[in-house]
Amino acid sequence: MQELESIVRKAQTGDTKAFERLVRRLQDMAVGYAYSVIGDFHLAEDAAQEAFVQVHRTLGQLREPNAFLSWFRKVVYTQCDRITRRKRVQTIALEFTTTLAADQPPLSEIVETVELQQWVQNAILSLPEQQRCVVTLFYISEYSQREIAAFLDIPLTTVKKRLFDAKKQLKQRMNTMTEDFLHENRPSRNDDFVANVMDVIAPRHTQHSEAVYSLFETEDRPDRFQWRAGRLAHSHADWEASRIGRVKEGDSQTVLAATYVYDITMRIGSAHVRTAGYNYWATHPAHSDERNLLIERTVTSSLATLREQGYDLSVSFDDEAFWYRQDYVLGWRALQWHVDVVDLPDTPSDLALHWFEPSHRDDLAQLYNQTHRSLTGTAVRPTYLRNKHPELFMGWYWTDAQGNPAGYITGGADRHVRLEASLQSDLDRGELSEDIRHQFATGSRWSNTPLSMQAVCKVEQIGSRWLIEDGERKCYIHKVGDQLYAIDFERPLFWVDEVAGDPESCLQVLGQLARQWQCDELFFDRLHYKSPVGKRLRQMISCRIHTGTFRRSPRAYVVRIINLQSLFTKLTPELALRLNRSPYADWQGNLLISTGEDSVMLSIEAGHVAVVPVSETGHTICGDQQIAQLVVGTEEPQEIVDMAGIRLGGDARILLPVLFPAQYPQMGNSAL
Repeated sequence: MQELESIVRKAQTGDTKAFERLVRRLQDMAVGYAYSVIGDFHLAEDAAQEAFVQVHRTLGQLREPNAFLSWFRKVVYTQCDRITRRKRVQTIALEFTTTLAADQPPLSEIVETVELQQWVQNAILSLPEQQRCVVTLFYISEYSQREIAAFLDIPLTTVKKRLFDAKKQLKQRMNTMTEDFLHENRPSRNDDFVANVMDVIAPRHTQHSEAVYSLFETEDRPDRFQWRAGRLAHSHADWEASRIGRVKEGDSQTVLAATYVYDITMRIGSAHVRTAGYNYWATHPAHSDERNLLIERTVTSSLATLREQGYDLSVSFDDEAFWYRQDYVLGWRALQWHVDVVDLPDTPSDLALHWFEPSHRDDLAQLYNQTHRSLTGTAVRPTYLRNKHPELFMGWYWTDAQGNPAGYITGGADRHVRLEASLQSDLDRGELSEDIRHQFATGSRWSNTPLSMQAVCKVEQIGSRWLIEDGERKCYIHKVGDQLYAIDFERPLFWVDEVAGDPESCLQVLGQLARQWQCDELFFDRLHYKSPVGKRLRQMISCRIHTGTFRRSPRAYVVRIINLQSLFTKLTPELALRLNRSPYADWQGNLLISTGEDSVMLSIEAGHVAVVPVSETGHTICGDQQIAQLVVGTEEPQEIVDMAGIRLGGDARILLPVLFPAQYPQMGNSAL
């Protein structure tokens, strides 16, 4: 019973394998008990399956795991009572088909077998309820009398007495027939029962995408359309490592929960490591009470596959308390930057700007990778093949003398609306027609704020640029090609989502755009601290950096090592670069790094670093998942060691700041 209690405790944490063990261990007992109550095996299996689904939803509410069996029996009985009240017609265990195969026994033998089984059932059902229950549980599988006593919450002596009386009534011949009949109908004879209760799987894009998109779209969020528009449908989502949770409802399967993994190639200095990024999950609104349990089950199942899928690390953000329970540790805090427009260059730019929709382009991806090539935490492009936030941001790029992109910016206002080109004549007259007002009220999928009757239109340049002022609200309308774009500013702030290229050119373009739209402040979302533009901004007196989100709510990224061996195999060239730039380039020896669950040995000789089989050494860095903080360079290494209680041995103290310097990692919005 202590073993069962341990399994229950693990299942309460969302351990998928533990819950499956629970189902496999108790499936025969649940069906046997349900059969003793209902008297029909088909309905008994239905009741038992629904009981396990109910247990999965409410197991976290059980305060005393040692009372699980008696609690579980009540759950099964409740499902039996519900099915009985449906007043369904009972059926016998075997079903006839309209045709018989050539190798089947004669019909007379089948009828005789069915009659025999019906005879056994009638004999069992003729027993008093208390005896019927004990004899069913005893013969259906290999449960001991002590286990039956615990399940029924009665003394062991009572079980023995009821079993003796039942056997006496059935007599010896019927007793043998009863044992055979019940054993042949036990659910553990195959995996069908478990499959109907446990169904947390990797979704298939062709088979499950519609159900997944619909699940995400049921949430009452203004951005719920984005999953189908690009965030899942045209992204680096890893459907093999992701998970959906389904339950059987009648003849169909209903998706109750989905957790998605994004396959990220993340930089750690010059090294590239495969990183599983968890960004978002969704649960069925009808099961909101079980949301936490459903999420934990899908996440736990997904995490268990990451090593096999070839991942080195995993990252996520927000809900830090949840991720800490999954052995993640603090990776880095999201950085938000503000700078006054007056600090930006105000010399006229000779760069010709080209507007583009912020979706993947090979040339811009290459430019991004060049600009961010050694910045820890950033992702190697491509990531999203379409805009992660469709219709939210805009993009501008400029070219070099050969016509190739030399830099780009994405961002702009909080949102923008595409207007029909036919409305240009109204705008050129400074007229806010009903058609213009209608498109402002309905044209954006993110949010739509109608223009008030006091709104006025100013023509800044006939045929190309207009300004609508509505109190403090400003809406700029630009003509790009044949398309009109209305850019809606709720405050005079220019939002920079992403920037790549020469920093001076980037700041010159940003200054030009911000002044064109009468913005007095720039906001940079998750700009890397060591990026070329970031270094330039830090020299400006108005530069302010805070952690969290735009609205100053906390936001931190968390990290967890998935495969220590493969991770450090990929890191060895970067570690060698760091070593050779230090006074310890000639150091030789072996260095052991351990997380407790896994260890890796680094051989260091003549500035070369390699992973070798683990052996004895006095130079050690031993801790838990906080080793991940050293890997990504969350803080100064000695601070991580002191705060996390990481143990250093031998020359690890002098190698620590050389191999694991602070990296100030940061991951952009369009990576995860």
